[in-house]
Amino acid sequence: MTTKTIPAVIYVVQVNQLLERFVVFETVFFECTQTCRNIILGRCTVGETLATLDHYVDQNLTVLRAFVTQVAAVQPPTAFVTINQQLITALEHYVDATETMVHSFEGPSKEVYAQVLAARHDQETQREQINTVLHAISMVSFSTADMA
Repeated sequence: MTTKTIPAVIYVVQVNQLLERFVVFETVFFECTQTCRNIILGRCTVGETLATLDHYVDQNLTVLRAFVTQVAAVQPPTAFVTINQQLITALEHYVDATETMVHSFEGPSKEVYAQVLAARHDQETQREQINTVLHAISMVSFSTADMA
């Protein structure tokens, strides 16, 4: 199967559309962190347990992995190759932080929230990196538009 490099404008639109979906992951994992806190503090509903939260986060991790694979399948134009690799790397590190979050639920309940918070902090760091990459994409797209 041959891959075809897409024009810069289409690449920018595709990446923006894909990363709109990333916002959903950010919301989900933020809410998971809050739910974990509520469970630890005893401020939860009967059905909310660390085990059910672990299952929910693990399911979302599976979807996140598929999402990152989809983003990685986009073939960037030459001007975007380095930036695109930075984006994929940041998304892969976000997945790593999410895997850490899932593994956090395996520890003693008193340590779970601290570990989940640490994993969430790592996710936020990667989100900031993704924002930096998006800014770089916009800068390159404007400079390539000037050349056209």
